[in-house]
Amino acid sequence: MTGQAASPPSRRGVLRLAAALTGGAVLGATGCGTGGSAGVPRRAPLWTFRAEDNEWIQGRPAVGSGQLYVTTDADRRPGGSAYGIDAATGQVRWRFRCGGETCAPALVGDVVVFGSGSENSRGTWYGLDAATGSERWRVPDLGSDWTLPTVVSDGVVYVNSSPRQGSGMLVAIRASDGQRLWSFPTPSPSMLVSVAGEVVHAVDPDGNAVGLDTRTGRPRWTGPLRAYRFGPAVPAGELAYVLTQDADWNLGVAAYHPSDGTVRWQTGPELRANALISVADGAVYYSTASGGAGCLDAATGSHRWFTPLPRPDGSNYMITPVGDHLYVAFPRGSSVLHALDRATGAPRWETKVYKANPDRLEHAGTEWVAGGPDGNLLGRDQDRFVGRDPATGSIRWTVGGVRVQGGAVVTAGTTAYPTHLGELYAVDIGPLPPDA
Repeated sequence: MTGQAASPPSRRGVLRLAAALTGGAVLGATGCGTGGSAGVPRRAPLWTFRAEDNEWIQGRPAVGSGQLYVTTDADRRPGGSAYGIDAATGQVRWRFRCGGETCAPALVGDVVVFGSGSENSRGTWYGLDAATGSERWRVPDLGSDWTLPTVVSDGVVYVNSSPRQGSGMLVAIRASDGQRLWSFPTPSPSMLVSVAGEVVHAVDPDGNAVGLDTRTGRPRWTGPLRAYRFGPAVPAGELAYVLTQDADWNLGVAAYHPSDGTVRWQTGPELRANALISVADGAVYYSTASGGAGCLDAATGSHRWFTPLPRPDGSNYMITPVGDHLYVAFPRGSSVLHALDRATGAPRWETKVYKANPDRLEHAGTEWVAGGPDGNLLGRDQDRFVGRDPATGSIRWTVGGVRVQGGAVVTAGTTAYPTHLGELYAVDIGPLPPDA
């Protein structure tokens, strides 16, 4: 393949990617088609929540026990908040104020966990009572990269931290009481953190893939793979999959055994993969820096197919398999969401999306999720929230009074909760009534 070597991502790029990685099957895209929607059924939001003091919602809400949990940043002052919101009514049950910007929350049992800090201060992690919002514990001085993804497994929170410039630290914290269990040095920042069984998949300060014991944080093995620290390891079945990199930031893909780090197969850097991979049903899906998407056999690494795709500015955002389709999205320029056949790579449909303003990229990217009994693709069309037919890409319904200029979406049953700046909406995504 041709093209220039990839460059290391910026901190903003890392944080945007971190937000995208947190959670379930998310389709990174800027929106759906720009065509008209005359005659398309229109829903109304069930309720709308607006954060106080012009605060902006950060990342994806957490959902559980009849509540939604969001964290916010202040617009023109230091500080942020965490909110507990009634999922049925949108009423605020509690608000907790903190002293810095925040990352997206995680719900661990009956504890809401999130980090807060600023570019020039060390971060603090909080554990709040999910029912009341009262502080149960805090862990201070975890460095400035408190905004990176939070990984939770078996009641333990794995936090990425930067105790000093150019260095990182993976810290394990027990969510029930805030007890700091262990720490392990990593590059700064590092997003390569995944948990499978009793092994934490991470990367050591030299850039090598490493398997840590979940109980002690000690390495069980250090593998020969030079891992790409901005993409997570993906455990699937008996293997785990990771992006590898060379000195010029060209990325390949490798599969290894989680128990001892033994490499099963590895592509070369000439694959020139982008920063994310997806693994499903015996296949590894990737996109490339030169444009296009491909599929590898998960057991052997052999190529199944590759489909060239145009790229508006060389910036592919995300690639996600859902149902029979593989969705590939581009967030800038004349952005397009592509649907490919997962088995063959054949194009099924594509949707021209609105022309994003490159100077406002922080509002250009929004997520697409698959949700509801009809399996709709839920996300943005222009500034509207819509449900789209995954088989054809056509809009099935739109929601009036809901602005979506980026932000996260979560679903619970037949309700979706999209966010926009400081607003959170509840939208019914169940079947439309017969007379709609």
